[in-house]
This record gives sequence, structure tokens and C-alpha cells, in this order.
Amino acid sequence: PFLHFHYKVDRSLICGCSEHPHYNTRYISHDLCPGHACDSPDHPVLDYDQVQDACICRAHPCHDIDGVKHLCPEGKVLRYREDEPEIPRGKAKGQCECISKMDPPSKNKGDL
Repeated sequence: PFLHFHYKVDRSLICGCSEHPHYNTRYISHDLCPGHACDSPDHPVLDYDQVQDACICRAHPCHDIDGVKHLCPEGKVLRYREDEPEIPRGKAKGQCECISKMDPPSKNKGDL
């Protein structure tokens, strides 16, 4: 299972497990969209739409980067980020990468 978290309307944290590997940002989950969560594997990303002034669930951006669907091996989490544009005022370049899932800390004193 993968860590899944969201915030209630009062901004209190709710943690649980999900079979789908995805982590939302704290800023969107806590500051912009408390009380919202996205549980669909097809639309797992909680986002804020400025035009609609609403919280929405959207497809993972890595599922269609220039027509390519990026995937990660089991136990990894697909993360999207944007690099700075190569030219001023240019379009940011989307990057997909696989990161380790968040596991609870080890109970052994010597492990970090």
C-alpha cells in the first residue's frame, strides 16, 4: 500500500493507505482545496483551476507527455515536475520521474 493523505475542511490531516501510488502537494491539499480528495486511478491529481475557481481531479500529467505515458516499476511513485524554460518566457518542460514510496521509519535504533 501507499501513503494517501488529504485534509478535511477544517484543515485537519487525514492519513490512510491506497493501492494507487500518488502523492498530492500539501499546498493544494491544505491551502487551496481542504475537504477535497481524488480517489480515481484515472484522475488521481487534486488541482486548483483558476479559471473555474474550483478544485478538480485531473489525470496525472505524466500519463500524456508529448503522447507518451510514463510508468514506474512496482514500489515507486510517479512524480511530475517542471524545469525552467530554456528561453525567457518560454514554456516550462515537463519532467516525469520515479521516486521511492514513503515508508514508516524503521524501529531499529541504528537504521536511518
